[in-house]
Amino acid sequence: GWQMQRDIAFFGNYVNKTVTVSLTAEVCDDGQDNDCDTFRDCNDTADCNSFKGSQYLGDTIPAFIFCNGSTQASITFRNTGCLPWTPGYVLRFFNDSSQFFFGTNVSLSTTVNPGVNVTFPLPMGTPADIGFYNLGFRLHDGSQDFGEFVSQSIEVRGSCNVSEIVITNPQTGETV
Repeated sequence: GWQMQRDIAFFGNYVNKTVTVSLTAEVCDDGQDNDCDTFRDCNDTADCNSFKGSQYLGDTIPAFIFCNGSTQASITFRNTGCLPWTPGYVLRFFNDSSQFFFGTNVSLSTTVNPGVNVTFPLPMGTPADIGFYNLGFRLHDGSQDFGEFVSQSIEVRGSCNVSEIVITNPQTGETV
């Protein structure tokens, strides 16, 4: 996890999420010369024509979920690359994600231009056992993963795999 620090004092909330950031070319929507070649943003087509980037903006995945439960969650990314994301792109699941989400990915249903955000819906179920699980997400363009890898922990609580036995009208002295 991480927390902001100024001089020797920490401030702000402690964040327990792992995010990997890699910058291999210019970020199209920040107005900066990120690769120090004296050109700003994607005006430098030699650097940027094929750059695909994403920025994780947030999610509604709960910190915990009860056994045999379900919920609707979502995760949001910004297209920080130089190319639009098209409906062939997907959000891929990694680590324990397949135990919570149906399938191996969520398909993009619309074109997302550079600088635009997209929210992926994530209908969630739960695995059969209580415990802590690690979820992972990354965008994929049909041939390779790109952008930030997002990792998040989730806890499954409650009583899993329990069958209920209901006894109606027991008589005094009977063995059940």
